[in-house]
Amino acid sequence: MKKIFISLLLVCFIGNTKAQTILPPCWEVISDDFESGNLDEWKKIPSDDSLFWPAIFPNIGRDNSNGLSVKVDENESYLYKSGLRLTDEAYLTFWFNPNSVTIPDTTSWYPGKTIRIAALRGGTNWDVIAALRLRQSGNSYFAFIEYKDSTSGTIYDYSTGEFTIHNDWQKITIEFKIDSVISVWRNDTLARELLGINHKVESGKVVEIGKIYQSSDIVPSGNIYFDEVLYLVPSISELYVDANMGDDNNSGTIAKPLKTIQRAADLSGPNTKIFVAPGIYNERVILKYSGAMDEFIEFIGDESDSVILDGSGLSSDGDGGLFEISYVHHIKISNFHIKNSGGSGFRVYKSDNIQLKNNSTHNTFSSGIKLRRSSNLLAKGNEIRLAVNGGGEECLTVAYCNNFEICYNEIHDGPGLYSGGEGLDVKDNSYDGIVHHNHVYDLPKNYDPLVHED
Repeated sequence: MKKIFISLLLVCFIGNTKAQTILPPCWEVISDDFESGNLDEWKKIPSDDSLFWPAIFPNIGRDNSNGLSVKVDENESYLYKSGLRLTDEAYLTFWFNPNSVTIPDTTSWYPGKTIRIAALRGGTNWDVIAALRLRQSGNSYFAFIEYKDSTSGTIYDYSTGEFTIHNDWQKITIEFKIDSVISVWRNDTLARELLGINHKVESGKVVEIGKIYQSSDIVPSGNIYFDEVLYLVPSISELYVDANMGDDNNSGTIAKPLKTIQRAADLSGPNTKIFVAPGIYNERVILKYSGAMDEFIEFIGDESDSVILDGSGLSSDGDGGLFEISYVHHIKISNFHIKNSGGSGFRVYKSDNIQLKNNSTHNTFSSGIKLRRSSNLLAKGNEIRLAVNGGGEECLTVAYCNNFEICYNEIHDGPGLYSGGEGLDVKDNSYDGIVHHNHVYDLPKNYDPLVHED
């Protein structure tokens, strides 16, 4: 597999002085060099006709590797990914080859003689934050920026902003910062920069590459090639949350904290530490993003034991956690106190490398801590009280898990119902685990063997 360019050297010009700028530390949201031979992770347009879809072919990519071929005619033919991490700053890099495509110069409307080859979008209507349009004049190719302005509508930066595109492989990098700047680099040299942008939307969430709209004024022909697509967003090392003083429109710094734990979770990524101030957080937290090896996402409650996640009045499916940890990995959670959950307190499902330390749960419909179909788990120093208060399972459930350690937990004060409620149960083919130094007491003694497990 080819090396993807993680460190991008961006060269910008200030006056007549050439200045080099290194990208800030970034998370890799999309990385595809097409060596896998499939496009399963992309959505394709047109969705109902595979004859027009972009396709991977051998020996057409940069350095004769696999590459993406996009058929160019009057129809749309492109790939996209939506629902990406919301961000107000991002960098899309790809290698591009016009491959002698024909783009007729036969219409008086300037944008009508172009094809859009890449776009970054956001908002409810997927408005264009930054896009690149390509045109042909004789044997030469030129490109310019397109974006949606909040007051003026669509802006086409062709009158003074066109730059040359070689009829060969070149690296293109598109940068946007909402309400600030759009820049395009070609082969790490700044080709165009627009300042003072007034964007239509507040954040980006969609990436598109290919031939991105249906032509009406011209009928281009041929195939364009793409390779090594990389989409990066700046990483965040620390976030602060304060239910009393915060605002989810804030940046999340210690001086301008967020209001909800969920907002912090949605901004987090590998190596993010989320510090949560004392307060009552009436919300359900559902994790979307994972950490990485040696770069856990950490949720750290204030050690005053007063960070309370309260499920009162919230809807629940009876099984999911008030703190839901599903399909993610490399997460640490400590010093949180969950109460009044309509499901479980913490639920870990189909996840790995999860650590729950020094938390507590009180009055949960199902388990205080539920670990299912997961691996590499640590539950240490937690307190579980009044769990399985109407639901099923056990106070601390380990099911279909492997490589786990359950230790130094306090499990007590069960409600005495006949739908489960055992203290700690390791079951359902769980293996390679160790359970030690747990204190289990004051649970129901009048169990019904027909509904309780051994």
